[in-house]
Amino acid sequence: MPTIHIDLYAGRTQEQKQRAATAITQVVCETLSTTPEHVQVIFNDISRQDWFTAGKDGGAPKPA
Repeated sequence: MPTIHIDLYAGRTQEQKQRAATAITQVVCETLSTTPEHVQVIFNDISRQDWFTAGKDGGAPKPA
């Protein structure tokens, strides 16, 4: 059962996540020869203040 975890800055809409999950599920099914019912996509929304790169946090949210 493929499970895909995606960490990203908080703020994406449910529609964006739905579209991404649908596309990811399709690719996983095609490449791993499985069915959509066996694919799980989990989004982990993380605030910019809690995401550090090169020792620096992501800072204030940036405009979309």
